[in-house]
Amino acid sequence: MSDQSSMPTTAFRIDGATYPALPMPLKPSWVEAAATKGFDLTGRVIDRYHGVLRCRNCGTLSLKRLNVIRDANPLCHVCIHTRRAAAAEALGATLLRSDPDDRHYGHYRLSCGHTVRRQYLRVEAAAAGGHDVGCETCREARYDTSAQDFGWTLEGHASDRRTGYRRYRHHCGHSQ
Repeated sequence: MSDQSSMPTTAFRIDGATYPALPMPLKPSWVEAAATKGFDLTGRVIDRYHGVLRCRNCGTLSLKRLNVIRDANPLCHVCIHTRRAAAAEALGATLLRSDPDDRHYGHYRLSCGHTVRRQYLRVEAAAAGGHDVGCETCREARYDTSAQDFGWTLEGHASDRRTGYRRYRHHCGHSQ
């Protein structure tokens, strides 16, 4: 019975694509650099500049340039997504998808059922207890209910467009 781990890899499956392994050596300094950053350098693909990393946390394979492995801090996108989804779940929300227009934002479904666009770091800070992730739709409904308790009606945002200010109308017709 042969040991599968000692057999050379002939191809790597990364993000749904298959990359043939290149028969090129891995420098010990690259292997060590990957290890100090939480990865195993398992092979080389595409050309002499690209390596395959296996995340030691989740086991996912990723394709990185060797200079990134050597000189920078490679990231595992699966671990990042898992961390972001866990932060949303801690708030009772669900991470739906990333924002195609800005890599710092994601779309979330909040516990109230509304969908909002928020910065990932703000959601993670909220999950750590820094603040709450609010829903604009629910906040406006709360403001309207509160205004009606005093005989006012919420008309919308203030005309001077100052954030946090609203325009109300009293039952007598006065507006402010």
